[in-house]
Amino acid sequence: METIAASESIREKNNIVPFLTFFLVLLMGCDLVSFVTGFSWMENLQKIALDQSFSMENALQEQADQYRLISLAQTFSLLVVLFIFSVWIYGAYENLSALNARNLNYTPGKAAFGLFIPIIQLYRPYQVVVEIWKKSEPTQTVCSHNLLKLWWGILLLTILSGYLATIISTTGLSVNRVIISSHLLHWSDLSSSFSAFLTILMIRKVEQKQNQKYLSLS
Repeated sequence: METIAASESIREKNNIVPFLTFFLVLLMGCDLVSFVTGFSWMENLQKIALDQSFSMENALQEQADQYRLISLAQTFSLLVVLFIFSVWIYGAYENLSALNARNLNYTPGKAAFGLFIPIIQLYRPYQVVVEIWKKSEPTQTVCSHNLLKLWWGILLLTILSGYLATIISTTGLSVNRVIISSHLLHWSDLSSSFSAFLTILMIRKVEQKQNQKYLSLS
């Protein structure tokens, strides 16, 4: 009965994966649309840099009006992904107990809540996912987690690029500052879409590992 209950518990927690995947795909699509349409904005910036008769304020307002829908879709998708991903981490971490994992470093609540704490969110989620990855391994061999390193590296690059772009754009309104911040945001859209893709691969792999480990224990 305990084995059946554990199996049902794992399946129930994995039910969140299709929803998370859907919103990750949505986020990836929004990022790619923003990246592609961003080329026209970069061309406009080059024109402004060459012709001082163009108004930077008017250009920025025009850009805000043009890309408002895309920005709203990106923000909405990101917030939903962040929430559902925290739920997934809680469930995947809680599964470890059902899979006889020992010496866990966190509780499921602390593992999930690390996503929302400033500074800590720059390293705790990676540590938690690495532990989930290793403790879910169905064999006794040492498993590689290069996928996680790539995933977290790209994600940090995206976050830091956006943060740096915001600092640059808010410390002045010169053409050069806007061009630099726009380039950072433009390429962060591409890295964000790649990060979303890697997240999908990662959660699918963890789901596969946990299911295989359950079967090996049953």
